[in-house]
Amino acid sequence: MEWLWLLVSLLGLGALWLIIMGLEKLVTHIKASDDARRAAADKLEKRIANEEENFAMKQAAKEYLLASRPVTAGSKVPTEFAVAMDTLSSDELLDTLVQKAFGNPQDTQNITATQSAFAQQPAKMAVAKGKGVLPVKAKRADDKTGLTKAEQKMLKKIKQGS
Repeated sequence: MEWLWLLVSLLGLGALWLIIMGLEKLVTHIKASDDARRAAADKLEKRIANEEENFAMKQAAKEYLLASRPVTAGSKVPTEFAVAMDTLSSDELLDTLVQKAFGNPQDTQNITATQSAFAQQPAKMAVAKGKGVLPVKAKRADDKTGLTKAEQKMLKKIKQGS
């Protein structure tokens, strides 16, 4: 009986040791994932700050290009203009220069339609009939004739009878 209690206590201590080791591994795994999450958050924060800075630079370049300045014949291109040209992509530069040349786009409030687009063609109703979908089996045309099995049997009987 004493040996039984000794064996049970040793098994209990072994199970307790396994539980403690499992918890230690779990804690190290949680710490590693937490560190990775913090690193990803820091990386995202730096990326957001960089994008905000780029956006602010692009907005300043657009405002510089849209501002009206007197142009003299012998003046050189200011460095701010060159920086603004380098900052913007070709699409953004083109949009900014078009806005400078033609002004801000007007709203679409004054555009009206004389006729509805739905009045052009009458609405069509589609009605589905049937209770289920039957699969369609495709057969190669060069393998067999276009006759069904019943037709082939009938043709065979006709040929045998004559």
